[in-house]
Amino acid sequence: MITLHYVDKHYERPPVVRVEFDVTLHNPGDVPRWFLLPTHAGKSDTFRASELSLWALTNDAGESLKIGRLRGTHGCFVLLLAAGVTITLHKLPIRWRGNLPEHLTVTAYVADEVLLDSESLISWFEDVPVNAHDIEIDVQTVADDSQVKYAKYTPDLSEKTLILTHADTLTIETTL
Repeated sequence: MITLHYVDKHYERPPVVRVEFDVTLHNPGDVPRWFLLPTHAGKSDTFRASELSLWALTNDAGESLKIGRLRGTHGCFVLLLAAGVTITLHKLPIRWRGNLPEHLTVTAYVADEVLLDSESLISWFEDVPVNAHDIEIDVQTVADDSQVKYAKYTPDLSEKTLILTHADTLTIETTL
């Protein structure tokens, strides 16, 4: 389950608008699942990436969150949630190119497995990226590269298509 609530917008170099959302992710299942949210709304539904950046963020209560960002033509944020976990991300930035519509549609995915360049996405992280506890955290800093814990690239630096197994597609419309 994924819910999005509009928070704010910031105009960047035209024609880009950074739209911030409060996002709640919930894994009601009994196994860990990947949650994928686009970094740019209105682009292709097929994610392509050549780089994984990892943020390890901490909230005021000292709780930490691991969030990946796959960068490429059609990049996305990726989080692995343990069974039963609910995470609320405050001010998650999703960019829009062009005139901002009154209603924005965001396509997100929840999958059992994610492959990048024929490898499990878990192998792209330096340690298992599972988020095992409920947490509420401001993630506005994922727009700031100075907060990146580490990055990994495809061997030839070319973009690869993500392959999702047992994936649910969620189309979420929100009013701005």
